[in-house]
Amino acid sequence: MALPEVVVEFERPEEPLCRFTAENPGARAMLRVTDPTPPTLSTVLTVVGDTDKTGALLRELRAQPGAASFEIVTITPYSVVCKIGASTNGNARMAWAEALDAFLETFGRDALLEPVMVEGGRMRIRAMAVRNLDTRRALEKLQELQKALPWSGFRVVRVADFDPVAMSDRLVPMLDPDQEELVRLALSMGYYESPRRCNLEDIARRVGLSVSPVHKKLKDIEHTLINGYLDPSTRKERKRRRHGVSLSRRGEGGTFREVLVHATIPGAITEFCARNRGARAVWQPLHDATGRGDSLLLVVIAPPTLYRELLKQLEAEGKTLEVLSRDEGHATVRVTGRGAGPDPIAGLVRRFGRDAYLKPAVVEGSRTLVRIVLTRRLPDDEVVKAMEEVALEAAWQDQEVVAIRDLAVEASLLSLPRLEKVTPRQDEVLRIGHALGYYRTPRGCTLEDIAGTLGISTNAVHKNLTAAEQKIIYAYVGTGL
Repeated sequence: MALPEVVVEFERPEEPLCRFTAENPGARAMLRVTDPTPPTLSTVLTVVGDTDKTGALLRELRAQPGAASFEIVTITPYSVVCKIGASTNGNARMAWAEALDAFLETFGRDALLEPVMVEGGRMRIRAMAVRNLDTRRALEKLQELQKALPWSGFRVVRVADFDPVAMSDRLVPMLDPDQEELVRLALSMGYYESPRRCNLEDIARRVGLSVSPVHKKLKDIEHTLINGYLDPSTRKERKRRRHGVSLSRRGEGGTFREVLVHATIPGAITEFCARNRGARAVWQPLHDATGRGDSLLLVVIAPPTLYRELLKQLEAEGKTLEVLSRDEGHATVRVTGRGAGPDPIAGLVRRFGRDAYLKPAVVEGSRTLVRIVLTRRLPDDEVVKAMEEVALEAAWQDQEVVAIRDLAVEASLLSLPRLEKVTPRQDEVLRIGHALGYYRTPRGCTLEDIAGTLGISTNAVHKNLTAAEQKIIYAYVGTGL
């Protein structure tokens, strides 16, 4: 059975975090659950905004009857981090705690709950349920949640089966860090929407470049992704510049940042993927509040004859396994036991604090793509140095920081409409155009040449190519969110 990924949004104007972000453009808040177990929901709250405005918010949060505990961890001119224990019992409950508690009751306390984002007065919850649910049942549970919450503007952003294959395919990306950040920024700003919400000049101002290089970079990106779509055999890992820096952060200095790290992490999972060509794995600690991962969600992408090999090895090491779902191509397993699996959490907590968190990691061959989200503003060189220390302490090999990117751009992409697959007609027009050289530099043909070959109008060719290009770009970016 499937494991659904669920993203929902809602608002409550009188709730302090919603009201604060609605009244202060650019202000954001992020709630990370560190212990989902009742009767107290333990969280780390990061608020980004001017300290002269956040002071009143913190006093209001501290005074709320549902705040079982409140501790300020750090304060800077641009953000504040605090620990909040919110009561889940009784009538006096903090509104956001009520929403989170209801979500966890609906989808399970062991759901992979990503930090909750509050922006523009709206709260966004994103999680993957590790219990067997198909999409229909997940939607039914969302309807139950909507009835249980006195929140307005409830909107289902996404309900989809977790696709580990699509996620693991991103371990060999087709774009270098600067290209990937630019296309993500362009998407978040609405460049690929119809009609467009921004133009090349807007993007150029955002990244501090002139229009000409931005236009050339976007064209190169589009051609690379289209070539990869038409001929998957051309998808080869591009040489990455060490410590790539997000274009979208230039001039912004975003507070919420995602760090992507390639490394060889010793252990049974890495050994299995290195030994079995084509096998891949996705893993994430289920409980990391204490700094130790004693339970792990593991998705092994391989035929049964192979993934059973890894499961037997884990059992031989004294691990307890609970198979959540499996078929001819994968197995999803909850692994429990001391040293359940790769555990960078302890080192990350010591270096970056409990408000850092780990996204699902992907293993292919001997290499693992680790994705860490930081909520503290640190210079890139300090982030790189800290990751090198974590890697040394944990005995990682060949560790390399390959990108540092703005999570605000990632959050905005979640609200974009999910486009359907390329239609057969769009695929035909795209392939004809590619064969005639439309995507070469300089172009080997014009729209009129393609139209003449297919016997259709130039306008029809343009519409089909534009739609296909949009869908390919959305699909590439969407798998990495």
